[in-house]
Amino acid sequence: MNTLPKSLRLCSRKLIDSIFKEGASVFSYPFKVLYQKSDKATEDTEPLQRQVLISVPKRYRKKAVDRNRIKRQIKEIYRLHHKDFLKPHKNIKHIAIIFVGKDNFEYATLHRNLHKAIKKIPL
Repeated sequence: MNTLPKSLRLCSRKLIDSIFKEGASVFSYPFKVLYQKSDKATEDTEPLQRQVLISVPKRYRKKAVDRNRIKRQIKEIYRLHHKDFLKPHKNIKHIAIIFVGKDNFEYATLHRNLHKAIKKIPL
């Protein structure tokens, strides 16, 4: 089944609040990416399980159909390419991807822009 597994989704209210309060952010239109780095000094001993939150605010997309379509596309892009996107960022443990665009984007454009946004995260 081609879905984003539960282990990769950020669901905990406590973790979501902490990423919005304490996390850093980068912006690359049409994405705002919030991230939280791991407290561990060495990541070589055990691989870090990254979790992602994907959000499309109602402020920018009034219709639920539009919001859900964009979320589905972003989830699929992340599911297929998260290892490539985050390879240089070994110390990131939580990511929130927020779509803030008002325009309609094709899948290829979303992929390119999401890759650009994640590349802006400092090492």
